[in-house]
Amino acid sequence: MNLFTPHRRWRYFTGVAGVGLLLTLGMSPNPVLAQSPEICASNRAAESPADTLRTVMLPDFNLTVDIPSNYRAIKLQNGSVEILHPADFEILQCVLRGGQSGQGYYSEIIRLVEPDPTLSLREQAIWSVGYQLDSEGDRVPAYAQLLPYEGTGGINGYLVESISGYSVTFLGHYNGSDQLLEVNAGCDCGVGIEAVQTVLNRITIFDQP
Repeated sequence: MNLFTPHRRWRYFTGVAGVGLLLTLGMSPNPVLAQSPEICASNRAAESPADTLRTVMLPDFNLTVDIPSNYRAIKLQNGSVEILHPADFEILQCVLRGGQSGQGYYSEIIRLVEPDPTLSLREQAIWSVGYQLDSEGDRVPAYAQLLPYEGTGGINGYLVESISGYSVTFLGHYNGSDQLLEVNAGCDCGVGIEAVQTVLNRITIFDQP
């Protein structure tokens, strides 16, 4: 048996509680409940990422990240920051108004995680994409590819592609933090390593005192 069993949920708009939205960075959303359910649908192909970028401040991370100017960044209840395509952001707003949607969506998530003292950084990175069951029913990492990454500002670690092809994760160190930086791109569609590399290349660390 070779059953892929991710430890993270795929990203689906299933309701307000599942979205876990606190605020939109750089915006002030004011969701209004709909009087009757509406169907929330996306046409992601209708709008391409803008050629211009805008800088989003992430003071809890001591970082900034540049994103396409038509994209949105939202802070989740667990402190993570999620970057959304405008069409997917519109679905989220629809769900917050009381609409219904069960479709998947693409996003990039930036968060901090604690180092696991029982694992090396490489091992923790491999396990970050989930696990599968081997022929004996034991859990083994469900990764297809592992690449070292070294960027600016002391950002260094590993890029890991899940065996499903639906998720890519970076896990590593960066200057000024005892926690690990995790950057994940996920979708109910194919995701390439270059998606996370692009986000990492657009991250800047605040100047240290």
